[in-house]
Amino acid sequence: MIRSKRRGFSFVEVMIAIGIIGIGLTPALLLQNMVLTRVSRMGSRLHRIFFAKQFIFTAREKRGEGVAEFYLEEQEPYPKTKLLYRSEPVDGEPMFDGLKGLYSERVVISWQDGAERRKDDLVTFGFEPIRERKKK
Repeated sequence: MIRSKRRGFSFVEVMIAIGIIGIGLTPALLLQNMVLTRVSRMGSRLHRIFFAKQFIFTAREKRGEGVAEFYLEEQEPYPKTKLLYRSEPVDGEPMFDGLKGLYSERVVISWQDGAERRKDDLVTFGFEPIRERKKK
């Protein structure tokens, strides 16, 4: 058996090991990049949904009681978002006959995501009983 007096790895062995490690880590790094991009997008989307929820409460305060239809629009600077609130009675829908005072609230959230325009809707229903005036 011939033994070399040199210790360690040769340059070729080191380069092969680095190549194997690189080939093994490349998919993991690509996957990590994709996951971070999606988490960032979902975080922005969740942020916009919180804007919409808060916007409903703000619009309700501005609308006041007894108003049948109400529209409100607002722009948020970060992340750049356009919010449109619409409240209207649900009269005329056969499914809701007999429920006087039921109204729908819709917030349309629109934004630009790169080259694509995106939009989400947040819809809630509310009920304000119609108060009859007492006759004197």
